[in-house]
Amino acid sequence: LTRLKDCIGCISEQMLAQFCLSKGLKALNLRYFNPAGAVENADHGERHNPETHLIPNLFQAIQTGNTVSIFGNTYPTPDGTCIRDFIHVSDLATGHLKAMSYLMRQAPGFIDAINLGSGKGSSVQEIVTAAEKIAQRSVKVKIEAPRPGDPPKLIAAIEKAKKVLDWEPSLSLEALLRSHWQWTQKCAS
Repeated sequence: LTRLKDCIGCISEQMLAQFCLSKGLKALNLRYFNPAGAVENADHGERHNPETHLIPNLFQAIQTGNTVSIFGNTYPTPDGTCIRDFIHVSDLATGHLKAMSYLMRQAPGFIDAINLGSGKGSSVQEIVTAAEKIAQRSVKVKIEAPRPGDPPKLIAAIEKAKKVLDWEPSLSLEALLRSHWQWTQKCAS
């Protein structure tokens, strides 16, 4: 399924490129890597049902006492869980503003793609441990079978974003997790 999504993403970017060229438009594809967190003071955050992302599911499980699923613990990584790149939504918003400014300076027919992530990887187990520390509560974890097609490690290459957009994330993983925990608690009130 992951490879199918990657293929569809590639095809959609190719279709967008052809459309931009034929219509004299311009586009910049921004590829996100696991955005999470909430804006300052936890006034705005993401909440939807069903939730499929690790960090929101993790904090909901911590809050409710439910179990959170981890998909695979036998990957060739230091702790056996997948390594992923997580980016704070505020850094993502800044990336969008810089991308818009950059895109406005381009000629019609311009098309490109840029990754927006932290450029760093954390294992699923590291995220669980850090979230428990921030919440000062433990969470029940259930190890599930790995999802077909999930790579052991997926981290954004952000060198292009640094060079082209003069952008790089400024918020830490800890800040991301703290803000998301505050958002989760605010939603429960």
